[in-house]
Amino acid sequence: MKKIILFIILVCFIITGCSKKENTAPIIEYQSDGRVHIIKDATFENDELDHYLFCPTEEDTSDNCNWKFALSDSVDVARVGKWHFYFKGISKNGEESPISNAVYVERTQEELDAMKE
Repeated sequence: MKKIILFIILVCFIITGCSKKENTAPIIEYQSDGRVHIIKDATFENDELDHYLFCPTEEDTSDNCNWKFALSDSVDVARVGKWHFYFKGISKNGEESPISNAVYVERTQEELDAMKE
């Protein structure tokens, strides 16, 4: 009888414990097309992703970010300089995901001119 009870408890733990979903940060990377792309979406424990915010900053921290609305899951790096990019997801209820990994991008005027050709 004890084995059956332990088995039932174990099954209940596995069913509820393993299916628990946590909020996760998006994962981003810089690609050769001159854009920072989200390669893995943010997720929310109790909601769905609505949109993303992104932050290009010269600092190597997101602490003082001026977050901007992202129209898609990637953004152009269209300014000369040395930039750190961050993304975060926003759920349909307005909850924020954790902030993504940082991506460092260094763009020169020559690179930007070549992209226009």
